[in-house]
Amino acid sequence: MQETKREDHTKPGDMMATEPDGSTARRRGRSMAPLDPNLSHAEREFLERLREVASSIGTLAVTSAGLKRLADEGPAPGMEASESALSRMLSGQKPTRPAVIRGLHTLAAPHAGPTELDREIALTRRLFYGWLQARDPDRLLLYRTQEEMGDLRDRLAEAEDKATGLAAELADAHRRHAMKI
Repeated sequence: MQETKREDHTKPGDMMATEPDGSTARRRGRSMAPLDPNLSHAEREFLERLREVASSIGTLAVTSAGLKRLADEGPAPGMEASESALSRMLSGQKPTRPAVIRGLHTLAAPHAGPTELDREIALTRRLFYGWLQARDPDRLLLYRTQEEMGDLRDRLAEAEDKATGLAAELADAHRRHAMKI
């Protein structure tokens, strides 16, 4: 009986990645840059969480492609990140954008409900703010201000919807009253 030898065509850096259709493919990919050993506790905690989320998605190539797809599918400015930019973000060499945090969580948990997804994003964002406090307090202030402005826009939209509803009720009541006269 003659043995057939299977050739392994993998190379260093190759990884098995799950494609969006569920199939697996060998990918030659860039790996995450290592974490700086001199990081503070807050910085390390944030980056380890973010790396865990990103690793659950697949290679940097798969993750970058997923972020691009999400950005193309809807209004997600700042969500795209190249493999190299993503590697620098995940190693702490480059500031992470809040949109990338949301995108990573969306890709990592595609079947999560909105409440669960928001909870996971809020936890990572809290760690992100700790990282920013240590690295770039001015950027932290900017992000918090942008977040507050978004909350105020949401509250304004809710108030406008309520006012529109009340105006319609008032017009209806006025019309009914006029018909009685």
